[in-house]
Amino acid sequence: MKNAHRTFVLTLLVISFFGACKRTQVDPTGIPDTPDSLLPSRDDVLALGNPTNASTDPSSERNYLMKKSSLVLSYNKSTGTPNWVAWHLSKAWKGHHLLNGTLAADPALPSGWPSVLPTDYTNNGFERLMLCPPSDRDSLAADLAPTYLMTNVLPAAPAVVRGPWAGFENYCRKLLNDGYELYIYAGGSGQGGTGDQGTAQSIAKGKIAVPQALWKVVLVLPVGTQDLKRVSAAARTIAVWIPNNNASGNTSWTNFRTSVDQIESRTSTDFFSAVPVDIQRIIEASADVITVN
Repeated sequence: MKNAHRTFVLTLLVISFFGACKRTQVDPTGIPDTPDSLLPSRDDVLALGNPTNASTDPSSERNYLMKKSSLVLSYNKSTGTPNWVAWHLSKAWKGHHLLNGTLAADPALPSGWPSVLPTDYTNNGFERLMLCPPSDRDSLAADLAPTYLMTNVLPAAPAVVRGPWAGFENYCRKLLNDGYELYIYAGGSGQGGTGDQGTAQSIAKGKIAVPQALWKVVLVLPVGTQDLKRVSAAARTIAVWIPNNNASGNTSWTNFRTSVDQIESRTSTDFFSAVPVDIQRIIEASADVITVN
């Protein structure tokens, strides 16, 4: 009986040991595990506000709100592009799903609206920039799907996409390793960009407007819950404004930092509108200056 008891106890210890190892191992994305109780909610993309008061009414053709399972956007029928795309980047959205989707027209556009197709970007010198990148939504196939819709895409100078824009995307994901979660808005402004075939106001025979600049606004919070209530005057914001031309591709994203106020002024938007006004004034006034390695 004693030997049997020792065997039983030893078996329990082995199971407990390997179970603990499994729970604490670092996943292949390089993001350490976090207890489920600390993971942010997945349904709060616009918790900090709708920057243009976009509406789900189809009559709002230049500011049409489209709510997806993993992102939210304002679509502009006249430009064939999103005004902005918003998403919440946290470990709750990160995983290991393969990024093997195919770009496609968005079937959720109102009846009668022209659909933008992936082929509309063929041989025009601009790249299909997915504003909310698939790498920010690789937890599940259902999370990835909206990122591959053309309503998440802008025509961008290839050197910008591969240079400063990609660099900023990677930096945002790196912040997850440091214990943060991010609220992100991204879009384009103006008209007329320069790609591999020169400057163009539009592509696809005028169907899609080419933005003059690309921008992104980010609010950084420590991982937690009730995010809106936790936004204080000490919250870090990062905003970038990048001219949409290949010449911008040779510069680090950090050189394009500006204030949230500046982007609001240029785009007629109101970011973080759900945050108390006195806090907004402080966190939106200055450009981020934190040293980035």
